[in-house]
Amino acid sequence: MAEQTGSKASLCFTVDTRVYSDSSVFRACYKFTDRVFIFLSRTTDSPEAITITIRPKQPDMDLNLIMQEFFNELIDQGVREHLEEELGPIRNLIVAQAFSEGNLLEDTSITPFKDDENHEIG
Repeated sequence: MAEQTGSKASLCFTVDTRVYSDSSVFRACYKFTDRVFIFLSRTTDSPEAITITIRPKQPDMDLNLIMQEFFNELIDQGVREHLEEELGPIRNLIVAQAFSEGNLLEDTSITPFKDDENHEIG
């Protein structure tokens, strides 16, 4: 929904937080703060929706195009969030392994059997 406020044009649209997380919405908003002013609100009538109002920082900006780019950014942020959930533990293990002195995957609690001359058996 487009609306005119004073001498500045603005565009309002809603985002369903059942589809996109609050985190994805905030991250997407942050990506656009260089081009537009962004105002967020939530009503008690529809708590699962966030209303986003954008106002251009420069005259003659195509707010509909920015809104379309915003929704693409929401998808990007949602994918990043899902990848973090799925692959975050693996990345953390790789980073920990890179900075550790030993092998984190090696089970050091099992001591090998040794013969009388201190040679490993098996």
